Amino acid sequence: MASLLLKLQAQWLAPTSVRLWLGARLAASGPLVPHCVYHVSGRGQLLAVVDGSGEVGLRPGLALAELQDANWLARPASARFIPPTFQRTTIPDLVRAHASRG
Repeated sequence: MASLLLKLQAQWLAPTSVRLWLGARLAASGPLVPHCVYHVSGRGQLLAVVDGSGEVGLRPGLALAELQDANWLARPASARFIPPTFQRTTIPDLVRAHASRG
């Protein structure tokens, strides 16, 4: 049973908690300038790309603790590339998920 719970946490709960936390952070920050791009990084790794035009890319396997301790670096619009291995979502989807949780 314990292994089933750990598998459930890794496959569903961890990614959901990352998305909810990021949605809350984006909702609290207000609208992003459309031409701004943010690279979210921690421990020398790119964790997420947040594009002010609405696109978001999340590194697969991203843990909430990594995101909470991460640095947000404003980048030029030319840095909006999201690596192909990243999971794609949008700012509205993240904010909506946060708003509908409770």
